[in-house]
Amino acid sequence: MKIVFLLEEPSMKEVLNILLPKILPDNVFFQLVPHQGKSDLKKSIPNKLRNWSEPDVKFVVLQDQDLNDCRVLKQDLKTLCDENKTGVQVCIACKELEAWYLGDLSAVERAYDINLSKARTKFKIPDAVDSPKERLYELLRGKGHSQISGARRIATYMNVSENLSESFNFFVSKVQKMAAD
Repeated sequence: MKIVFLLEEPSMKEVLNILLPKILPDNVFFQLVPHQGKSDLKKSIPNKLRNWSEPDVKFVVLQDQDLNDCRVLKQDLKTLCDENKTGVQVCIACKELEAWYLGDLSAVERAYDINLSKARTKFKIPDAVDSPKERLYELLRGKGHSQISGARRIATYMNVSENLSESFNFFVSKVQKMAAD
């Protein structure tokens, strides 16, 4: 079996390239297809789902919530998917992918060799943090953090079973369920 991940941006590819081997069983293969933002992803979904000819392939669409209403965004993406193929899972990173990092501050600490004990209370509910990307940059000021290299760096230390981000945990459970079906 193979799962194809249609992703909003290249940093998602970097994170999932490291995390998916920790999430998926060895007999499930994956392919990561990054896009250049939301509009590129939305244009691509119908074509990719309609024209993908490989058998026994499942799909996951992953996009940041940003300022959108999560339920409306998810329904819009599902509509794009359902018109073309059933069995596609849509997942939303609330509010941004960086909330997943804030959900595992131990990984951020290890990746950048810093102490974030004072930030733990502030990020207890990472999916509710406004502008997680900006908050992460503030925490890592002067540490040489960038979106792509930081994605690799932090994901290396992320624990897939101990993350405070509900959207991360939802993503992990949906991918594991998809792999088991």
